[in-house]
Amino acid sequence: MSRILSAACAAMLLSCATAKPNPGGEAGVTAGEQRLDEREQRLSGLSALLTVPLTNSGVAPVRVSSARFEVVLDGKVVNRGELPLSTEIAAGAESSVEVPAELEYAQSAEELQALADRKAPLSYAVRGVLAVGSQEIEFARASEVRPPHLPTVSMDSVEVLFGSESGLTVSAGLMVENPNPFAVTLQGLRWKLLLGGKPLGEDTVGRGEVLKAASHVRFEVSVALDPGEVKERGLPSSGSVAYEVSGQLEAAPALVEMKQAGQAKILSAGE
Repeated sequence: MSRILSAACAAMLLSCATAKPNPGGEAGVTAGEQRLDEREQRLSGLSALLTVPLTNSGVAPVRVSSARFEVVLDGKVVNRGELPLSTEIAAGAESSVEVPAELEYAQSAEELQALADRKAPLSYAVRGVLAVGSQEIEFARASEVRPPHLPTVSMDSVEVLFGSESGLTVSAGLMVENPNPFAVTLQGLRWKLLLGGKPLGEDTVGRGEVLKAASHVRFEVSVALDPGEVKERGLPSSGSVAYEVSGQLEAAPALVEMKQAGQAKILSAGE
């Protein structure tokens, strides 16, 4: 992630609790320049880690006992928490404290769609106070990430075969693409196939499939009918036939619909 902050992100940081060193106190502990790293981004949110370096310039050891923090998104507080700590810093020594923070920016398909349509980056910050001995040391750091993008679903092929002994087989290739710089886990792609305007079959594929960043996966789906079923359903065995493939991809909280229709030539199973 870029460490170069936009004007909006910089303004958010200024609105947060300032990250200036504590002027001293009995323990003489000061905070140095902090880091805010995105450890994991998801379609619905991200996990961040704020690192606060501390220097004890006093003559006695001091203990960091807790951190109270807020997570700010686009200027609004969206999460608060308190983290118990037990970090001891010896006299004249340096150490650091890590504050993990969770940010959920989309809890529904509608909220995710709104983010996917957004062009500006998501600006967020983690701010709060460390309890260090009898001192309270403020911390704050801002960052920004690219908004999540919805996965896409498309059909790249369809084939209809008929054999006098094998019957009718319809196959289709469904492609799911993840355009994000992070992995996406699928809850499943539910598909339905119509042939000649009549329901032919449906199923769900891809449950638990993990798409790596900027990658795609192809699912081959098919329905087979024996010659008797073809005749019973009144389906053609030669010429061409209308088809329709529809589907719904679920990758929480995303719901992505797809539908593709057309005419397919019925090929002989021997071709």
